Amino acid sequence: MKKSIISFVLLVMCSPIVWGQDSWETANNNGRGTLKVFIQEEHPFAFYEEGEFQGIEVDILRKFADWVYSRHNVHLNIEFKRYRQFINLYEDVMQYDHAVGAAFVTIDELRSKEVQFTPTYLQNASVLVSPVGVKTMTDFDRFESIFGEMTALVIRGTTHERRLLEIRDNYFQNMRVKYVEETQQMLPHLLNEEESYYAMVDLITFWRFVTANSGGLKIHRAATVSQEQYGFILPHDSDWEPLFDAFFNEGFGFTASEDYENILRKYLGEELVPSVIVR
Repeated sequence: MKKSIISFVLLVMCSPIVWGQDSWETANNNGRGTLKVFIQEEHPFAFYEEGEFQGIEVDILRKFADWVYSRHNVHLNIEFKRYRQFINLYEDVMQYDHAVGAAFVTIDELRSKEVQFTPTYLQNASVLVSPVGVKTMTDFDRFESIFGEMTALVIRGTTHERRLLEIRDNYFQNMRVKYVEETQQMLPHLLNEEESYYAMVDLITFWRFVTANSGGLKIHRAATVSQEQYGFILPHDSDWEPLFDAFFNEGFGFTASEDYENILRKYLGEELVPSVIVR
């Protein structure tokens, strides 16, 4: 099998460890370097299957490493440290000088005070979902009457949590919230007829839920937050940001390439690509 110029080292331990962090300056001077990527394991963004680490973010980072080699003649070795909890990954990125965070992170003003964002690699939307039998919420004045006896599911530290708390503060002071560590834990609750839950998730997660279970859930469109943008995150002092900026924006940019569209089709299928592709 032809060897790739990129090697992937899967680091399973999730507690912080002390690593030598390669800056872009060091890698460029040496003609090679290691890019540390803290990555949240979540299909279809990053997952380990059939002996291989793959996903949307993984493939984009592979293309980034190929571009660095072709553009700057610098070999990049990408080391992944795998996470299951977003909040731990986010805090670790802020701690390590030259790490990259890959966790399908929504770009927003509040986070921009804490980390740098690369240019957008994917558009998405936040949606409020519930079992199909729940009455459809057409405006927020009806939120309490529809969801009053139910419990919201959400992951701590996400923009989905922030959105639910805004709804609570404005429309439903007595909202009950149950925190989960990852989205895979939500689906059994949402589809269990003996439980009564709703959740704030992203559109891609909702699509994955319904395709894996032949429906069973619906969107309450009055609560949809459209055109959210995802980017990789870096510490404020990282000098890798100009490289990512050039990768995404130089010429027509990576998101205008056929390689980019092929990655999205590979993991999302034709039907979802028009809703999430960056133009």
